[in-house]
Amino acid sequence: MELVTRDLALQRGDRLLISELGLAMGPGEIWTVLGPNGSGKSTLLLALAGVLRPAAGEILLDGKRLERWLPAERGQRVAWQGSLPSAEFGFTVHERLDLVPSHTRKPGAALERLELDALAGRRLFELSAGERQRVELAALWLRDAPIWLLDEPTTHLDLRHQVYCLDLLREEARAGRTLIVVLHDLTQAHAIADRALLLRADESHEAGSSNELLRPEELERVFGTRLHVAVSPEGSALIPAYHSPGSERNTE
Repeated sequence: MELVTRDLALQRGDRLLISELGLAMGPGEIWTVLGPNGSGKSTLLLALAGVLRPAAGEILLDGKRLERWLPAERGQRVAWQGSLPSAEFGFTVHERLDLVPSHTRKPGAALERLELDALAGRRLFELSAGERQRVELAALWLRDAPIWLLDEPTTHLDLRHQVYCLDLLREEARAGRTLIVVLHDLTQAHAIADRALLLRADESHEAGSSNELLRPEELERVFGTRLHVAVSPEGSALIPAYHSPGSERNTE
């Protein structure tokens, strides 16, 4: 199943965030969306989910305009994970997952997949932010939709579960799912992305192979800050230049 944008323009209020965006996102691909705050990353995911109407252009889901799909039909095909929802209703973890419409995967399997078995009877407001994030990832996994839209899925997670989350995304892509993932961590983006979309604060954008776009010279232009490439036997990582190379840090 393919998700396509044609001459897409998105705005919030009177501010135009993205214009003339053309993408074709297909099965088995992981797209990462990167850009500074306010460049339209989350807005783009909301539009792809059918929650926000474009200012111009169109979004096609399997060749059919997104707004022409019935909400239930669209929900079976496109699943969205955003910020943590309210926990004020007192649901337990298991009750939260029982609310997810799913015909192929079961809540018990989701608990096991996201290592939540020990938390199944706990109420959401009793959990840490990282534990709640894993609950929402479990809910996304339960949906079993062919297209996943994820807005900073590793937020709140400890290091072990960040790695676990990225492994899960790679596994789902290998199974043929399309993933569009907003990330702030450049090393994580470099680790999982096949394709990249770079959004700039001036409404411009660039899309293409992650090998071509996730390079220091490209990302420095997007974020307006210097980057270093750290190399280890396991590979390379992109690291912000928090201080000038070779400078001494004053620890007194």
